Formats: sequence, C-alpha cells, structure tokens
Amino acid sequence: MTAERSQANRPQPNQARRQSNKKNSNRTKPETQHPPRKKQAQRQGSTFSIVATPANKHASYMDWYNNAVQEDRRTGADLWRGRDSSTLYDYRVIRSRYNELHGIRNSGDIKALLFYMHEGFHGNMAGMGSPRLYSRAKSGTKQLIVDYIQEMVAALEMLEAAPEDEISHQQ
Repeated sequence: MTAERSQANRPQPNQARRQSNKKNSNRTKPETQHPPRKKQAQRQGSTFSIVATPANKHASYMDWYNNAVQEDRRTGADLWRGRDSSTLYDYRVIRSRYNELHGIRNSGDIKALLFYMHEGFHGNMAGMGSPRLYSRAKSGTKQLIVDYIQEMVAALEMLEAAPEDEISHQQ
C-alpha cells in the first residue's frame, strides 16, 4: 500500500473527535428550564439587571427611538455618546474636520466647499466606521460622528443647490 493510501484511510484528529461526539450525543440530556439571561451594568455606584429579551415590538420608529434614548439615559450610554473621546476612533481628526467643514460651509464659498468635499470624503474617516462605535448605545453613536455626518449632508445639499454660474454640476 502506498503512503498516500495509508494516510487517506487513517482518520484525521478532528474526524476522530467528531465520531466520538456522535457516540456521546445519543445520551439523553435532562431538560432544564433556564431563566432569561441577565446582564449586569454599573451606573453611578449602583448595580442593576437588564433582562435580555427578544426585540420588543414598537408602533413606530419614534417609539423605538424614544425607548432607546430612555435606556441610554438609564445605563449611562448617553454620557458616552456625548463625550468626543474614545479609543475606538480618532476623535481629534473628526473634530478638526467637522470644524473646518462647518467654517467653509458657513462662509458660503462654494468652490472651497467643493474642493474640501472632493479632497476629504471618505467612508471610514479616522475609524468612524468601526462597528464597535455603533453597538455601545441603543440610540446611536458618538454625537461628534452624528454631527460630522449631518454637516457632510448639509454641505452636499449646499453644493447641489448652488447656481450653475457658481459651479458646474459636472465638476
């Protein structure tokens, strides 16, 4: 028998474990009822429990959002949202770009705005696309990121509304 054939017939380590688990899986396990899992959270020195339940049904987006804001207040996530600083993204870059964009937009200089937007419109600017930034609070991410995105939208709307003689829409 060749070496290839003898290795092919030999069970691999993972296969042996799987076969062993199949033998053990035939045992009957006692059925137990487990209560809903609880998460522990800290807020200003007090401990409280949050029962993890299936997604609640809400009548509307505003109903869901209002509940999310209340939950963020209760858990302190609203304080996290209000602080620029975080190790999850480069908040200094975002703050600087927000201030620059806000200033250019308020100056009304369409050509400078177009140049700025063309030069600096990136999807994951300074790490602000990190999924971890969007899972900490239920009602949103860092307010600085929200403000920066809103400023970008306002700038795009300003460019779109600019008269033809100020800027060619083909630029």
